[in-house]
Amino acid sequence: MIKALRIKFITVGMLSVFIMLAALMVAIDAFNYYSLCVRADDRIDFLVNASDLNEGGRYLGMGDWLGSSQPFIEGEEEFAFETRFFTVTLSSLGVVEVYGMNYIAAVDQNQARQMASELYAKGADRGFLGNYRYGAVPLNRADGTRSTMYVFLDCGRDLSAFYLLVRTTAIIALIGMGVAFFLIVMFSDNAVRPMAESYEKQRRFITDASHDLKTPLAVINSSVDVIEIESGKTEWTQGIKHQVSRLTDLTNKLVVLAKMEEVNPSMWMQDFDMAELALKLAEEFMAIAVAQGKVLDIDIVPQLDFHGDPVLVEQVMTLLLDNALKYSSEHGRIQFTLEQPNPKQAVIKTANPVDSIKAGEHNELFERFFRSDESRSSETGGHGIGLAVVKAVAEAHHGSATAYSKDDHSIEFVIKLGDMS
Repeated sequence: MIKALRIKFITVGMLSVFIMLAALMVAIDAFNYYSLCVRADDRIDFLVNASDLNEGGRYLGMGDWLGSSQPFIEGEEEFAFETRFFTVTLSSLGVVEVYGMNYIAAVDQNQARQMASELYAKGADRGFLGNYRYGAVPLNRADGTRSTMYVFLDCGRDLSAFYLLVRTTAIIALIGMGVAFFLIVMFSDNAVRPMAESYEKQRRFITDASHDLKTPLAVINSSVDVIEIESGKTEWTQGIKHQVSRLTDLTNKLVVLAKMEEVNPSMWMQDFDMAELALKLAEEFMAIAVAQGKVLDIDIVPQLDFHGDPVLVEQVMTLLLDNALKYSSEHGRIQFTLEQPNPKQAVIKTANPVDSIKAGEHNELFERFFRSDESRSSETGGHGIGLAVVKAVAEAHHGSATAYSKDDHSIEFVIKLGDMS
């Protein structure tokens, strides 16, 4: 359990660092991309406003603007000397009317026409096409017809700088993740040590208290037997024996739970026929089910050879069947299934109807001392520890324990033992 707690601590810590670094990286890159787009759009708008457009939409050039007769964009005094752009004007039918190719050498008229036609077909007004930021400018002719001029601004240098920033932030984030993982792993032992010590003290207390309770409980039970021999059975002696039985059962479960949660639990591992064991238990519980007016259906695969602790596996089956009988609806039908998906694994299932339960997973039922219905638990004599024992034994056999309700009136427990691969 301590190992699992440490793994969970590392996982949560790394997930937190990842989310923080990812959010920071995305925020930085998104802000820079937004700034790049705004700067490019400002340049396009400036070019359009600073240009001379004749009636046909021909871009006549920067003219005296290059000679600084027009104001530059604030903070970009070299704008006129480092800006590369071209324009293509299309008629309302999408036919090229005018090219403006004086300020770029990397694109010819054929490429320019293809790019403008692609945007015209899409009806795009603003965006990126490759390394070019484009903007559509509507033009009105004197004869009432309309044309569209597409201004393409070369942003290759800005995009290269942006991509370099993305790669840099990604590398920094990966390095940060590596450093964070090293530090979290290094300090995780110190972080969980107080909980580990507290848990170890709790486990030791449970084990010691359980063993110390066995002797007085045995003495009480023997004394009641003597009283019944001398004076006969009474409701008082029967009540005492019933409570002693409950306490004995609780202490035995606590001992098993404490043993299973040790770092290396001691188990008598051997090969045995689990199907034979399951059939024997099913027959015993079938009689109990009939006495309670319930039905127990069994589906057990024959000759199921399994390597494990037969005493603990028997306890798992007993606890599951006992739980199903205690908490099933009146006159309910209980299903007990034993399967073998592969030679190294065995799956034990119990399913039973219940009066009311929320659909979905209910793995909280395996928590120690958990009771979904206090009044019902008191009536049935449950301690909220049996299913915790089931889960502990399953995990000690490299398996798992799950509970699931497919509707509001039934629940199924699935216990996997053995190789999970």
